[in-house]
Amino acid sequence: AAAARAAPLPPDPARPGYHYTRPYGWQNDPVPYRDAAGVYHLFPLCDPNATTQWKLPSDHSAWCHATSTDMATSWTTHRPALMTGPWPGGRGVGGTGNVITRLPESEQRRLNATSAIVTGGAFMWLSSDPSLMAWRSGGGLFAAGADGPAASSHPAPGAVYCGDVHVYQHNGKWRVAGAGSDGACMDAANTTIKPKVLIYEADHLQYGGWRYVATLYTGDPGDGPRVECPTYFSIGSTAVLLFSKTGAPGHATHGTYWATGTEDASGVMRVQK
Repeated sequence: AAAARAAPLPPDPARPGYHYTRPYGWQNDPVPYRDAAGVYHLFPLCDPNATTQWKLPSDHSAWCHATSTDMATSWTTHRPALMTGPWPGGRGVGGTGNVITRLPESEQRRLNATSAIVTGGAFMWLSSDPSLMAWRSGGGLFAAGADGPAASSHPAPGAVYCGDVHVYQHNGKWRVAGAGSDGACMDAANTTIKPKVLIYEADHLQYGGWRYVATLYTGDPGDGPRVECPTYFSIGSTAVLLFSKTGAPGHATHGTYWATGTEDASGVMRVQK
């Protein structure tokens, strides 16, 4: 089958010597992880059957998987980690998210898993495989809304949740930093929409029980209807937000952006720059 292709293509002078590329197929938004044995894992969004980006709705989207011991020339391509998902209408595995390994013991017992992936759309995948090769669906964290998945029980005021996520822990609770918008998430032609990053919180990784905490970031009109690939973390006392802007027609705002600041008592960064 096409999805099982693993043999490398003939030598290509344009293929990077160090940065990872799959032997075949489109890839994007790589999610990295380094395990306790020192092995680097890379999970890029991909279509293992085509060299052009898949478009929603599609059942070809996947999270591919590669490993390396030096993050340079020793990459080994594995079968895709995630191939199908609970999106309605055959929408594959969802968008960009992150890998959560070494779940707290209480969550390991409750979920019967040691690791989790949460993909864009707030869909959870579970594994007890130390090699992170075998995954099963853990269901969605949020309810589905007309404009995509939404934390409908506790919505953000004047905003809607749009897709890509970063999941982390804060004071023993789980948080989702999710892409958001104050308009329609996919309305790229509307240059009045402001993209946002929204913070939700829950006691457990599970469906329901998520509460809106704060809006972490609000962009400018013309930045595009939503952000993508939000990543939120701290370096010492400095909080850091990384994200990309989708851009709107006529506005050159595509690319990777960053903001830094200090967190308030609720654990939310107040943007400095």
